[in-house]
Amino acid sequence: MRVRVLTALLNAATMVVTSGCLGDAPTPLGAAGFAGADAGLDGSALFASGGAPFVGGSGGAPAVGQGGAGIGVSGARAPGGTSSGNGGMTQSGGMGVLGNGGAPGLDAGNDATMGTSANGGSSGSGGSAGSGGVPGNGGSGGITGAGGTVPVGCKTTELMCGATCVPNDTQHCGTCTHDCTNLSNVSGAVTCSAGACTVPASSCKAGFAHCTGGADSGCETNIATKTDCGACGKSCPANTPVCAGSGSTYACVSGCPAATPTLCSGTTCVDTTKDALNCGTCGKACTTTVTHATAVCSASACGFQCTASYPNTCSGACVDFQTDAANCGKCGNACTGGQQCIGGACQCTGSTHPCSGTCVAATDTTACGASCVQCTAPSGGSVSCNGTSCVPACPGGTSLCNGVCVNTQTDKGNCGACGRSCAPGSCSAGSCTKWSIAGATSVSDPRPIASDGTYVAWGDLGSQQCNLVAIAGAAGGLTPTAFGNRTSPGTPTGVAVSGLTAVCVESSSSAEVWTMAENGSPQNAPTATVTANSPSGLAVNAIATQAFFQSIGTIYQCGLGFDGMCTSIGTYPATFPPFGYRDVALGNGLLYAAEGLVGGVGQFTPNGSTTSTIASGQGTVEAVATDATYVYWTSAGSSGTFSISRAPQSNPSAATVVAAGIGGEGIPLVTDGTNVYFQVFAGGTYSVASVPVGGGTITPIAGVTPTADVIEDLALAKGMLFWTQVPTPSGTGGTVWGLHL
Repeated sequence: MRVRVLTALLNAATMVVTSGCLGDAPTPLGAAGFAGADAGLDGSALFASGGAPFVGGSGGAPAVGQGGAGIGVSGARAPGGTSSGNGGMTQSGGMGVLGNGGAPGLDAGNDATMGTSANGGSSGSGGSAGSGGVPGNGGSGGITGAGGTVPVGCKTTELMCGATCVPNDTQHCGTCTHDCTNLSNVSGAVTCSAGACTVPASSCKAGFAHCTGGADSGCETNIATKTDCGACGKSCPANTPVCAGSGSTYACVSGCPAATPTLCSGTTCVDTTKDALNCGTCGKACTTTVTHATAVCSASACGFQCTASYPNTCSGACVDFQTDAANCGKCGNACTGGQQCIGGACQCTGSTHPCSGTCVAATDTTACGASCVQCTAPSGGSVSCNGTSCVPACPGGTSLCNGVCVNTQTDKGNCGACGRSCAPGSCSAGSCTKWSIAGATSVSDPRPIASDGTYVAWGDLGSQQCNLVAIAGAAGGLTPTAFGNRTSPGTPTGVAVSGLTAVCVESSSSAEVWTMAENGSPQNAPTATVTANSPSGLAVNAIATQAFFQSIGTIYQCGLGFDGMCTSIGTYPATFPPFGYRDVALGNGLLYAAEGLVGGVGQFTPNGSTTSTIASGQGTVEAVATDATYVYWTSAGSSGTFSISRAPQSNPSAATVVAAGIGGEGIPLVTDGTNVYFQVFAGGTYSVASVPVGGGTITPIAGVTPTADVIEDLALAKGMLFWTQVPTPSGTGGTVWGLHL
């Protein structure tokens, strides 16, 4: 008996299943199910798409069911084994053996359908139930079984089929080829849940029902027969042996009623004018080659009717306007460029978006984001798209500045931060370095200095003239132009650059004011001359029409127009001029003067109508500076240190100390409205430091190297600091420097 059953079972197990492997010869399946079988095998083989499990028989140890391995074609996975084998009926002490889940497909398309659990073995005497089967593993890149992942690029509600994301719906239920809408004798709506089709009884074609097998069998049973009359398994008794149907009602009768007058096969009463299995005459079954349609009979002639899932007809084909990419929303409206038909409209799916009628990846750098922007990589770097916008990237050690990857530690156009220029200087360790505007070959003893951020002017005691050059100076290979006392050399005591004009005050036999246009040529005669001893300092208004300087207690205003007139606008009691080049400054239409040994700060109107002292008892006041709101001055004592004070120009009596105890004499002093800059002398060296205008920590300017050379004067313009530096003893050379702060 064992041999006969085993032989029959082997014959059953070698039934051909073609859905698991496409394009190859039919493959016998099921032989693997015999592992461990030893007694009473009388089971049968159940086949599923992609392979077949083997079912252990009752008695003895069960066979292990093996799910077949589905093999996909062109990137799509075939379904895996439907389920593992059922555990066998155990003998005394026996135990059901685990069935293995279906194996996944082999290519990089969608995963194999997860194998369903095996049924546990029924207990024998003393035996325990078999354990459930192990789920199948998901394939690489696709949707796995429980706990699996979604294919890269598709939404969680979609599947990757070939190279396209499609909805995980009734047409692709769990896998790409699992179509719930094309089941046998199903004409109504179906649903898909967790990869399984659900067919309501009302969706079966008239005269059919789902009685056996899985949902994928569709409505496989004819319920107009005497063995299934109106319902699955309802047999007609001997006294009413014929099944007659009328509409949706079926009854066992002894003779055919008028509604279904024709007896076919001796068991079924039909109306041959509309019975699809007996159309026009008994035994003439209607068929159709139309996909997604069922065969029907009308007026004794065969035809077809589209199913509820494909309710629309286009050129003799059944389609769904909601999902058909060739007939989306209406017949002939084809979706192009990789778009899918969703809800009757052509749309891009997954992580793609439409660009010029074509679906492209959301991360495509040639069509990035909703605006389909072409991403451009920065020079020296790369670019990616995050699905919304372009994301440029630079290699390590560099930063993105204005579309270029640069090293902000060394790039002189982006030093320490994007846009921070050091030119014509260099960048080192993220800080600007100074550059030479004029060196030993063109200067011999540079003292006063001024700049408007485009040109630099300075007075040279060695050549007894003033000089003008563009800020690049020597670093740019430029030679300064000399202007000033060309026929009778004098001593430059003040310079200014304002309104595209350079101005120089020289002390000769009298005070002379020389001017030169920034892009012009030197004059042969001074613009203005006044008899005045030891002129010092220089301030020029914004449009270069008035120049101001002082001469031992007298404040002069000189016109820079055709008249060349100089007049006194005020005095203070002085017997010696301030020592320095920053002793006058203009602020909000008023002139401020450092009064040197007198120890005060004077305030004057340019026309000389008002003169006042805004601070007194300040020690020696050598320098003044202004910003838009305050006037600043230095106060030097006898201990070799000085302090910096300030007062609102609108209320000069409200003076406060900004910094105190600074080494040096308090010359020079400049401000940019944020910080005050000044010379420091300590430990035998000179340097430049700054302090916030409201007071705070004094900070050395890193780009100005402490030196034994004397730093004579400072100038500020457009974020740059300029200074003159003279060796000790003076008169033997010198340098004019520039530095981006």
